[in-house]
Amino acid sequence: MSEPETLTSLYFDIRDDQWPLIYDAKYNVSFLGLERFHVFDAKKWRNIIENLKDAELITDESLVKPVEATKSDLLQVHTKKYLRSLKWSTKVAMIAEVPVVACLPNMLVQYAYLKPMRLQTGGSVLAGKLALERGWAINVGGGFHHCSGDRGGGFCPYADITLLIQFLFMHRLIQNAMIVDLDAHQGNGYERDFLGVPEVYIMDMYNRNIYPKDKEAKQAIRRKVELNNKVEDMEYMLKLRQNLKAALNEFKPDILVYNAGTDVLDTDPLGALRISEVGIIKRDEFVFEICKEHRIPIVMLTSGGYLRKTARIIADSIVNLHKKGLISNKKQIDCSKRWCYVRDYYIRRKTKPGACGEAAKRRFELLRFMDKYSKKYTSSNGDDGETEDKSDGTQSQNEEPDDMFEVEIDLNENHDKDNVDDACEDPIAVTKRKISCIQAQVSTALNEPDENDLFFCSMAKIVKKLPTYEQAQLRMQIGSLVGEAELRCIGIESPVETKVQHFEQD
Repeated sequence: MSEPETLTSLYFDIRDDQWPLIYDAKYNVSFLGLERFHVFDAKKWRNIIENLKDAELITDESLVKPVEATKSDLLQVHTKKYLRSLKWSTKVAMIAEVPVVACLPNMLVQYAYLKPMRLQTGGSVLAGKLALERGWAINVGGGFHHCSGDRGGGFCPYADITLLIQFLFMHRLIQNAMIVDLDAHQGNGYERDFLGVPEVYIMDMYNRNIYPKDKEAKQAIRRKVELNNKVEDMEYMLKLRQNLKAALNEFKPDILVYNAGTDVLDTDPLGALRISEVGIIKRDEFVFEICKEHRIPIVMLTSGGYLRKTARIIADSIVNLHKKGLISNKKQIDCSKRWCYVRDYYIRRKTKPGACGEAAKRRFELLRFMDKYSKKYTSSNGDDGETEDKSDGTQSQNEEPDDMFEVEIDLNENHDKDNVDDACEDPIAVTKRKISCIQAQVSTALNEPDENDLFFCSMAKIVKKLPTYEQAQLRMQIGSLVGEAELRCIGIESPVETKVQHFEQD
């Protein structure tokens, strides 16, 4: 993955008292009343939030408002040709499956339909970052799984799932990801985008008899669960449990993107399945529960669902997740400055080495001490390429000593003897011998295990055995602590503060 030139505005930090629950009132589509003629509930997202408020789970202040995805953000995945095609109302009408939209001015189409979709796309991208920080995140919108980088369809104008994962890769926050799509329809959009990408594991469980029946996209699915019409709760949950457990045994993701479509609901006009309301709630509970068990951050997207009662069911499911202790507004770890340090250490410092101040550069080097020590105390173990950590901090037997420390001197020589030798020897020889003695003392001191070296080396060995997600979190915590400590030291030694202290004393 290429390194980003600049940070996206889609990523930002949230307050400690906010839930990683992303929503904006502008998510909802209003087409001069024309939206009422569509099978999709254009106010579904607002109704979800209203139900959560009625349950006294959230307030407006606890929600996170996303930023609309810009053209430059979308170009990370979408082609310029595709984005230009959205300037034609006929193209948008085909994607939204509302023929009358083709007759409307594109300016109105952009404002009334595409702008809310770009805002939901920004919410999905933000949810990826927040899930890594809090352990979970829910975008009340999003889940446009029929859209790929060069084509839209099935009410999906933007590839928010692909963008979510792509941004995490770009900013080096993850090394791999898993998509679990439980919408009734095949998620052919992101499947086309990630075809041949081994770092993204796709599990798709869908009705084989309905749209889109995309054979090419199916090649990207690592665990394919095809259902027949009228599948009910028992069969559905049995297949879900078996296959998701098997998927997590095959693949250990840094993050799981859960496309939680509710069009599997009984009587849904498009899903053709027969899952009950309780079945959907239990389905969501199981997915969150297994992610918590495996300590995998999870992003939930609401995706499809075309009945008026869908909003209440989604809200009931979120309330149930809270009651079961699977989600909360409490931070999993202290990550208040996490993204700031990710930016300083892993993006700007590498892409533009001269752009940061010396303090930022020193903080970057301090953050990498774990890698340095883990490499310093490893040695080759035969021809098999395996390495063995040297936790005692001593030098490897095969390691060549530095040239300046080659001379070995007996440090127990008697000082009186030294004085006699000094009188007899040539002055130049005496000087050389004393220099050699000093070098030997320095060499001995350097070879002695340092307490800090031993401590950090042992910590590095422990951290390396943890899951990748835990390693990333610990690196960020350490970077934050080191940075804050350095800033405190700078503040203490600051000449300005010293002058102020002298002034107060006077």
